[in-house]
Amino acid sequence: MPSKSKTRDDFGGAWKEAIETYLREFLDFFFPASSAGIDWPRGYRFLDKELQKLTPHGALRKGVVDKLFEAYALDGTSRLLAIHLEAQNQRIHDLPERVYQYNYRIYDRLRRPVASLILLTDANASWRPNQFECETRGCIVTLTFPIAKLLDFDTPEYAAHANPFSFIVRAHRRAQVTQRDMRQRYDLRMALTEELAALVQNDQAQATRFEGVLKFFEWVMQMPAELEDEFMDEYNARHKEDVMFVPYRERKAEARGLTQGRAESLLIFLTARFGQLPDTLREAIARIQDSDTLDRLLALAATCSARDEFERALGET
Repeated sequence: MPSKSKTRDDFGGAWKEAIETYLREFLDFFFPASSAGIDWPRGYRFLDKELQKLTPHGALRKGVVDKLFEAYALDGTSRLLAIHLEAQNQRIHDLPERVYQYNYRIYDRLRRPVASLILLTDANASWRPNQFECETRGCIVTLTFPIAKLLDFDTPEYAAHANPFSFIVRAHRRAQVTQRDMRQRYDLRMALTEELAALVQNDQAQATRFEGVLKFFEWVMQMPAELEDEFMDEYNARHKEDVMFVPYRERKAEARGLTQGRAESLLIFLTARFGQLPDTLREAIARIQDSDTLDRLLALAATCSARDEFERALGET
């Protein structure tokens, strides 16, 4: 049985879906002061289309998740706020400048207060940028933005929280340390899944609430197919009636079929535009497991002027 190999973990797709599914829990967990200032009962609205207009050609950025939503302030003013969230999975030197650019562009487009909240999910404990400053000839522009370092939340204290992100944080960290050891990943994922099952305790409402956490495990702690099958067989043998896993196989099969269909459509479109494609490009597209990423690549394939431009963007996903 293989135990030493590397998988293509989909951190970006996993975090995007987790934030969309558990927006309030995300802010409660990582940015509680900001969450406390939002009038949640009045609802909120994601502004993904507005955000895409601020990014040239809907550019794909490796290891980065950007989300924009609007909500009402809980301060008696009924002000609409724009909240820009970013999850950053690698250290990049120009992060503060980019946060400033997005903050200003959002303000310029929406003309309302903008809060930029940045979650740093990389493994470098000392990298904690939280300010952009530019000064020339007595003119100073400064933006200080709140950050949360995921490493700080991987503690027994936070693990005891019933918030879905107490599991998501630990899954992310364990995915980072097991990229080259699938047997260790198998064991750690099983331990997290058992803990989640104990919390749910066959309560259907709880199972529904935490289904997104289970999907996060699948995305960021991917294993080779034979280990995935072994994992399910072992878990099912212990928990035959577990409500969390009743739809598991059906969902996996459906998701795999949808992803394959999108990948095939993308390959057909690229071939029609640019002719015969190299095997390396075909293989890179076949490895993508996130349907949203494939949709964005299809949109990019329609607008890029040459195959090299598309391949460069693909290399950054």
